[in-house]
Amino acid sequence: MIPLTFCYPWLKIERDERKQKMAEFADVGVKDLVLTTGLLEAGIKDTEFLTTFYQDMQEYGLQFTDSHACWGYYSDPGMPLTEYKDIMLLRHMMSFKLCQKFGVKTMAFHTGTTNNSIYGKNFTFNDYYKELVSSLEILLKEAEK
Repeated sequence: MIPLTFCYPWLKIERDERKQKMAEFADVGVKDLVLTTGLLEAGIKDTEFLTTFYQDMQEYGLQFTDSHACWGYYSDPGMPLTEYKDIMLLRHMMSFKLCQKFGVKTMAFHTGTTNNSIYGKNFTFNDYYKELVSSLEILLKEAEK
């Protein structure tokens, strides 16, 4: 069997249809789902939603295998706008707590999405890199917990 992963738009369908899709995945041998950015963000907004989603998964023998970090301009650990850094860090720390609750031990980060994008040319790559390293040092300590 060749491992395959893809993104399914879980948040665009209602619970009954989600459960139907979970059953279909399980019927063809799927066991692992990714705790996606969208699911994490939904869980940060409403922990009950993600808890119910996870309970539905378990009904079909599914589990989360890993996670994808929140991403985007204000979630990038290298974001050069220091006035938003605490909020960005908190968002990731909340994600870590959700991962812990659902047994997820790995998370993929895609950094670099903000370097010289919406923030203009006043920030250099070195500014971005400095913020990225600083944020990752904080986040790695929290992730280890």
